[in-house]
Amino acid sequence: MHDQLDAAVHLHGELSELLMEKGWLLSKPFQIDLLLSCREL
Repeated sequence: MHDQLDAAVHLHGELSELLMEKGWLLSKPFQIDLLLSCREL
């Protein structure tokens, strides 16, 4: 289960980066900080 959680967090980070690159996700400072902190887990 730990490996699945790690994979989900990693994929969420990749998806978030893609959405920000496309401009589909607002890049407000608190959203970016939250996403980056999730990637570091």
